[in-house]
Amino acid sequence: MVLGVNLTNHQVLIGKDEWLFLKNDTNQLIRQITGEVTVSDSLINHWSNTLKLRLSFFRARKISYTYICAPNKECVYDKYLPDNIVLSEKRPIGIFRPVFENILEDSFCYPLKELQNGIIYTFSKGDTHWNQYGAFIAYEALMKSMGVDNKINIEDVDFISVKRKGDLMSKVSDTLLDDTVVAKIKNSSSIEIEFDNHVRNRGKLVVINNSKALNDDTLVIFRDSFGSALIHFLARTFRRVVAVWQPNIDIGIIEIESPQYVVSEQVERFMISPPNDISDKTHNQICASKKMFKKYYKTI
Repeated sequence: MVLGVNLTNHQVLIGKDEWLFLKNDTNQLIRQITGEVTVSDSLINHWSNTLKLRLSFFRARKISYTYICAPNKECVYDKYLPDNIVLSEKRPIGIFRPVFENILEDSFCYPLKELQNGIIYTFSKGDTHWNQYGAFIAYEALMKSMGVDNKINIEDVDFISVKRKGDLMSKVSDTLLDDTVVAKIKNSSSIEIEFDNHVRNRGKLVVINNSKALNDDTLVIFRDSFGSALIHFLARTFRRVVAVWQPNIDIGIIEIESPQYVVSEQVERFMISPPNDISDKTHNQICASKKMFKKYYKTI
């Protein structure tokens, strides 16, 4: 490992060729990917019922619904894991995936192979999240699942290498920067931030309008931190994007926005904690629980 780093941080796993991975997190990521975490029948049934209810709700309103599962970095680049950590086909996604595919069919997207086969790295060594090239690969897979033909193509994007602080790198060094990739999109756009509640992480809601977008449609995405880089492309693809950082579907937002498309994005390691669209907090309830400055999204 490079000199000057803290090798004792309990949340960082040092892999081969100086690749950093997450460990000892609340979702027990390493135990998940090695197949040690048991997926109960109740969890499977919970996901099955949730997806069926979502599909019924959106079909009745003629809204396209797609779920994209962001693969764990540890699963995309398992070749860089230490030799004693072996990826298992019995990890949670291996059990949940048939359920999702049976109910959602092509509207379920898990772009593991696409991210593994990128012409450049889709993740950086020092961050848990895909870089903007990885996000573009996921975006391409998402557009295919959604059936959207009018999209950003790879020739419309310049991918540029930069140095930034990675979330894992920051845990082991105060000074080292991570080599990552950002995307410069060539398409003309007219991005306008209509609303931003300035909440950090869960509870954040941003409304983006783009009169020069490729499609004159509204998309609502319920997402986690992996969605941040996806929004970079979605905001240039759809005239209006409402990005909501929470796992459950907030029906009130759907009723207000009347979108043509709804997307759920969730990283693989979070799937063992399925949301409840009926009893979980609404967006404004989540926002109200945050001890920071916030603005409330309009309600019916």
